[in-house]
Amino acid sequence: MVVVGNGVETSHKIVRLNDEAPVFMAELKAIEMAIHHIISNNILHFKIITDSRSVLQALHNPNNIKRSIFHLKQLLNKSTATIELIWTRAHIGIHGNELADQYAKQATSRDTIDQNMYIPIRFIKKLLKHDILTEWQNHWVNSAKGRAVFEIYEKINPKRTLGNFFLNQIITGHGAIASYQHKFFNGSSTCS
Repeated sequence: MVVVGNGVETSHKIVRLNDEAPVFMAELKAIEMAIHHIISNNILHFKIITDSRSVLQALHNPNNIKRSIFHLKQLLNKSTATIELIWTRAHIGIHGNELADQYAKQATSRDTIDQNMYIPIRFIKKLLKHDILTEWQNHWVNSAKGRAVFEIYEKINPKRTLGNFFLNQIITGHGAIASYQHKFFNGSSTCS
């Protein structure tokens, strides 16, 4: 969080969050620090400029009941100052925004974690899904089974599942195919 007045930095605060904290939570934390700065310094008018459109949209949404958003709304209501929340594009040379990005990069390189942010369930699910897909891919690459199918599909893809019963039998070589029936049930191996 950087405070800039008349183009000159007057204050800043760097907080190192846990590695699992999503960017959204880091942006929320920066706005929270700015509001605390406003309240503790009895500032009457302040503009908070952020490049996080998603945080501003979440704050603007009256139906958003997430704890972190609710907490920020309470802080905004607690303040007697006139606070403007303004969105700007990232990396277009706005001095305060560029300084904030530099300080954010410094924060990530610090060893000591200043604050552990809670990890949203959606983020945990995303990590678990990634780990499961990675493990599945490793198993698929290193398995001795299914090599004929592996020649067709080297990379696993849960979105590529086929719902066609007969096509799946042809691709995998399992099912009501004569050679498969002969292998397991001693039926005729010749196709009709």
